[in-house]
Amino acid sequence: MEQGLSVLYRIPPEIEEFFSKDGNYVLAVKGDAGTGKTIFSFECIREIAKPGCGIYFAARVDPESIYGQHPWIREFIPPENLVDTTKSMLAMPTGIGEALRYASVPEFLKYTYSRVEELKSQGNVMLVIDSFDALHNALKADYGDLANTIADFARRLKVKTLMVSERGDINVLDFVADGVVELRNVNVNGRIFRELVIKKLRGVEVSSPVYPFTLHKGRFFCFDSTFGDKKIVLWRNRKIILRDGEEPSPVRFLRNFEERRVILLEIDSEYEEEVCEILIIPLIVEALKKRTAVLFSSHRLVLEDIRNLFKPYGVPDEYYDRVRVIKPKRESVETRISWTFFETVLKNVDELKSITGGLTVVVMSFNCLAEILGDEGARRVFLEVVNMIRDTNNVLLTTLATGTEHSEEIKRLADVIVKVMVKYGRMFVMGEKPYTPLYGVNLSEKEDHVVIELKRIS
Repeated sequence: MEQGLSVLYRIPPEIEEFFSKDGNYVLAVKGDAGTGKTIFSFECIREIAKPGCGIYFAARVDPESIYGQHPWIREFIPPENLVDTTKSMLAMPTGIGEALRYASVPEFLKYTYSRVEELKSQGNVMLVIDSFDALHNALKADYGDLANTIADFARRLKVKTLMVSERGDINVLDFVADGVVELRNVNVNGRIFRELVIKKLRGVEVSSPVYPFTLHKGRFFCFDSTFGDKKIVLWRNRKIILRDGEEPSPVRFLRNFEERRVILLEIDSEYEEEVCEILIIPLIVEALKKRTAVLFSSHRLVLEDIRNLFKPYGVPDEYYDRVRVIKPKRESVETRISWTFFETVLKNVDELKSITGGLTVVVMSFNCLAEILGDEGARRVFLEVVNMIRDTNNVLLTTLATGTEHSEEIKRLADVIVKVMVKYGRMFVMGEKPYTPLYGVNLSEKEDHVVIELKRIS
């Protein structure tokens, strides 16, 4: 796990547990080209092996380019342990002593045997064959026989071994390996989304079978749950500091109230409340410190609830002169009720401007509004509020559940759209307008607060 971060791992904890158990020696790493198998293998060496004790057989990766692209791995795989297997497939000479046990094993395994024996005294050794398919083709050996030979070799030597494969079908590797993981690339709204799927880990209770991950800047990081019970305890009732992350940052677009008038946060409906606490409340507190006024439209919250949400931030009492909560009524969904509620919004915006002389941010959930006024009533109110916001140079910050009726019309009116996606209990954000890459959301626990950081998925 990365130092200081509670939810960002170099490799999944189940993989570390897997290799810590006696009898587990062979992990098959499967996936199409470009899914990150090589970088994942490097990170396993970094986490499991002692520096200098990683052995890497490159059958499809140019050894000369490895240090250029990943200079950090040299500490763990020194040049003498980096072997291009496709250039040394010679007839194997007869050996003596212990090497005779491996007289039928290809030359590269004889080399490995001697090298592993040399390194064992220094600490944990890890062997990576990248890829097994290319090695099989170069040796012109039977696929099943070679897989069994290498697996047996690893167990006899008691050396942790990764066998990398680009074959996606269920084959002999799935059976001879003690564990199997598959790396996948998925298209999400035109962006790359990466998943590590745990298919088998002998002797390990798998708490999370799928780990989203990133290869940003040539390193492997995977994301733990954002919304697990422990994580909710982590950020609930705590001050949250929201960092922009790398440019182009969707968070920066959210907090840019001075330049953007209609800001839309599209959220998976199941997590609307949690996302609002993580993303919206810190932004509103920042705005209050700049003498901005805030008007909440909610049938669920009263001012005391807002005070409780603001409490971890130490918001002074005098700030609440610039904070109001209004509620749409449940009496009817007819046009008159919609118009009456809009007039209430307008009246409060005018009054708040008379207090501050500046900007007012109207915070509104379209879906909560639709619960009271119906979809069409909520649509009418939203359109009127948008026109008012533009005429008065104020800001509308609204949330919208993915798939809501009228969502396309609402999105066309927005200056900024940030989409929040929850997959496998993890939260991800991306800018739809303006466009940004996909980012994973990480929570970093400090003494008296929680830091929200974005990790780019690439």
